[in-house]
Amino acid sequence: MSGIGSLLLLISLNFYASPRYTTGVVNEPFSIDVTVESEHMKDIPEPVQPSIPNFSFVGKSVSTSTSISIVNGKMKSTYTRTYTYTYIPQKKGTFTIPPFKLSYKGKIYKTEPFTVHIGEGKSEREPAQTLSPIFIRTIVSRKKVYRGEGILVEYKLYSRKPITGISPSNSPEYDKFWKEDVYTPKTLSTDIEVYRGIRFYTITLKKLLLYPLETGSIKIPAPGYNVQVESGDFFDFFGKTYSVKAESPVINVMPLPEPVPDDFTGGVGEFTVKAYFEKDTVMTGEGANLVLEMKGKGNIRFITAPEIRSTPGIHIYSPEEEVKAKPTETGDQGRKLFKYLMVCTSPGIKTLKPISISYFSPSKRTYVKLKLNIPPLVVYGGTRQEKKGEKIKGTDIAYIKTGVNMEKNFRLIPVWVPVLLIFFTILPLGMVLYDIERRKSERDIGYARLKKLPGITKKAFRELKNAMLKKDEEEFLKVLHKLLLDFIKYRFNVEAYGMTVEEIQSTLRAKGFEEALVERFINLIRLCEERRFTPVKEGIDMDWLYRETREVINGIA
Repeated sequence: MSGIGSLLLLISLNFYASPRYTTGVVNEPFSIDVTVESEHMKDIPEPVQPSIPNFSFVGKSVSTSTSISIVNGKMKSTYTRTYTYTYIPQKKGTFTIPPFKLSYKGKIYKTEPFTVHIGEGKSEREPAQTLSPIFIRTIVSRKKVYRGEGILVEYKLYSRKPITGISPSNSPEYDKFWKEDVYTPKTLSTDIEVYRGIRFYTITLKKLLLYPLETGSIKIPAPGYNVQVESGDFFDFFGKTYSVKAESPVINVMPLPEPVPDDFTGGVGEFTVKAYFEKDTVMTGEGANLVLEMKGKGNIRFITAPEIRSTPGIHIYSPEEEVKAKPTETGDQGRKLFKYLMVCTSPGIKTLKPISISYFSPSKRTYVKLKLNIPPLVVYGGTRQEKKGEKIKGTDIAYIKTGVNMEKNFRLIPVWVPVLLIFFTILPLGMVLYDIERRKSERDIGYARLKKLPGITKKAFRELKNAMLKKDEEEFLKVLHKLLLDFIKYRFNVEAYGMTVEEIQSTLRAKGFEEALVERFINLIRLCEERRFTPVKEGIDMDWLYRETREVINGIA
């Protein structure tokens, strides 16, 4: 009833139906509870019963109750009226109970249809009330997958009573999975759902996209929450609090089949690939970026760069990686770019041998080989011609007079002449040094990133200060999380946005930093992720986080 339920909440009226039992017996009473909830019960009419084939109506009863709760500091009264309709099933079988209808203030409300099973013996009669009154379902999209294949996991809270508050009590580690957040509610918003014949208030706590990193039987981690619900006691304004832990279903992760192709780069999903140069004509000694673009749906962040080897006259450097993808309910979708810097030392039309890339297709249960032709690159000899607004070295001094007697005429030489001579001696040297630095930055990506790090860090700390002045905790955590990942990316020349927390921790340890310093850095990342992606947020100490971040980054820098 998700679509109808969300509409009803907006107009302060809930209308739903549920059976007393999920099964019934021929010629024995079968009851259906139809409930109306509203802050104002006046003038709300009785529901209209549907025509139910093979069921005979025998009577009804009505009960009314009132509950009071305090939500966000405001008192709220909810009136509940339950109509119990009793029928006698006339025939054995499985039947769908049509919607009950309610007409109020020009709108028609309908309950969700549900299915019941009618048998012949009393042994087949099962109470619908065997479910716990409050629990968290862990709903997985698939229970049998290949290693590296994405699984959508939804944690959904079910409660028989209205939910007034939620706070996380346990955040498990997903050490056997690569985890990406798909959805986390920003506000406490409930729906109404009939599950196994019982009506529940429901909240989707979060949705994750998980990629298993191991094979075998693996349990889905189970987060815990403290859930506050209405108690039903008139004098209990604050309700009752339950500690609830999600289910931990087991999934079966299969290894990728053997033999694995030599050109397999880790992709599991469905992909295409293309190659192009960012500019297809260059001068000798000038860099050109060859771009390989992988596009599709799957574990696109896991795909590694295919090897492209240098050939005589062409130097190819390790690629820079760029991911432009986001998790969706059907998998990670987008593209990944590998940018190879190529420098040619001689002119001509340069060609590289075709390459092949293999990925595994779960739908086809086999490896798929993609063959790729690399376009030619045109390389011209010499240097670029002078363009408008540019000066080529050596053309700005057209003529220097010779034969001047310096001993005789030195007093007649203007002061600006030696200054000009010195200037045009230093200028070419400066241009040469600048060109060396530019070429080094183009060829050494790590060096180029390291040069950018101070500016990126200073800008981020300014943004943190602005968020503190505005008292905007959400913006503060967003900027802080980006700062920490950018610092790792530019400081150590790694793709931090595609790494797990554990991989970042291993990188810092491998660099030889003290364990206490590494733990402080990792704790900052985890705090950002936990506070940004939980439905209920507690206050944070922005001043302390600001000081702690400066100390930790200074210690690692």
